Amino acid sequence: YSTNTSFIAWEKDYLLVGDGNVLKQAPKSGAASTVFTHPDSAFRWYSATGGNSCIYILGRLGDRTTIHRVGVKEDGSGLSPAIVAAQLPDGETGYTIESYLGFICIGTDKGVRIATPNNTAGDLTLGPIIPANGPVRCFEGQDRFIWYGNPSMDSAYTGAGTTGTPTFPATCSGLGRMDLSATTTSQLTPAYANDI
Repeated sequence: YSTNTSFIAWEKDYLLVGDGNVLKQAPKSGAASTVFTHPDSAFRWYSATGGNSCIYILGRLGDRTTIHRVGVKEDGSGLSPAIVAAQLPDGETGYTIESYLGFICIGTDKGVRIATPNNTAGDLTLGPIIPANGPVRCFEGQDRFIWYGNPSMDSAYTGAGTTGTPTFPATCSGLGRMDLSATTTSQLTPAYANDI
């Protein structure tokens, strides 16, 4: 591999590598095989997750983020070429993608988007943005909840800051939490709040 490697992911028993604008599958032995080469050499791959019928891979070119879907061949011998499953609005930068209970979570510089497959091929329907004050770079699902990294939120601490007493910042990093059992404005906008 080269110094252009932007991510490595293990999804659905396949080791994926983003090598510049080339998406590769690393075999158990021997040389890696090319799954897909993006036509723009400045495009980079950043994150992947397994969906119900395919693997989703997030990549971007400048401020344009695209989520591709890659199918697993029926005989399990390899991966099909990447096909666009969804695109974020121009100017919204995607950082990470994760799946949980049939939902696809996309962390961006504006917050979180929830998506669901809208057909058997795996194309995605994007929900509205759930805002955060900075880039969301991680998710963790447990039970009916999905936690996400929130890089800047109200710390909820108060203090006078007297000598010898630490002063807590007005904002700090923490976690937001979404509740998949309750929705707000749409089915793809679960109830959410800052957690800890």
